[in-house]
Amino acid sequence: MKTLLVISAVVLLASCATIPDSQAAMTAEKYIRGEHIVGILLKEAEEWNEFLEIPIEVRELSYLHLIILIPPEWTGGESNPSSGSWIVRYSLTGAPENFWYNVAFQAIPGGTPHVVPMAMGESLTTRELFDDAIRDVLSAARMKLREDGYEVRIEAAGPWKPVVAYTFLVTSPNLTTGSAAEGAWREKWIVRMNRMDTEVWLDFLPDGEGGTNIVVTVETEERSEGPMPLQAAPDFESA
Repeated sequence: MKTLLVISAVVLLASCATIPDSQAAMTAEKYIRGEHIVGILLKEAEEWNEFLEIPIEVRELSYLHLIILIPPEWTGGESNPSSGSWIVRYSLTGAPENFWYNVAFQAIPGGTPHVVPMAMGESLTTRELFDDAIRDVLSAARMKLREDGYEVRIEAAGPWKPVVAYTFLVTSPNLTTGSAAEGAWREKWIVRMNRMDTEVWLDFLPDGEGGTNIVVTVETEERSEGPMPLQAAPDFESA
């Protein structure tokens, strides 16, 4: 599958970026804890919870981490930065430990930052890239279950609705020259389908021309009867 990249190559370094020890970092940290940014984060978390039908009530942030990609800069007395990009990784009160939401921000001169919702967990995909991949991911999981002899039951809501429950970053991109073509990375998505958990592996291979090839492979594990937590992933049902 081939899709367009919707974030810049520098955003792909999110997992290995660090916060610079500078006044800019301190200013940025204070900025993202402001009422306006916190409101954006809570709204994005609520939309993801609704999308995945996760029973976590959105009340307040319990964990907030800033990943600076390009240090933001302020000019004059403006309240918003005029340049820079960063990712906020955060959790909510009542959520399982290490259960993360991610939102990327790109500063716009003279305006409010552009907000780019990203997939939950450790994934480096934006919501647009997530949406581009999800059909093939679910199709691959369904095909694998049928190949293993299972009668697949899918409903639009409830426990039989297929969802990507969580994501893991397996291999980080290595943009040593700043070229998107060298920024391949691998992720593992946990798909809950047919009351079973399917590990779907995605290899993201930027082609250097603004596109990305996505290669999907799958593995499955049978679940016992009744609700049970995901392996190595948050237990939504006990949250």
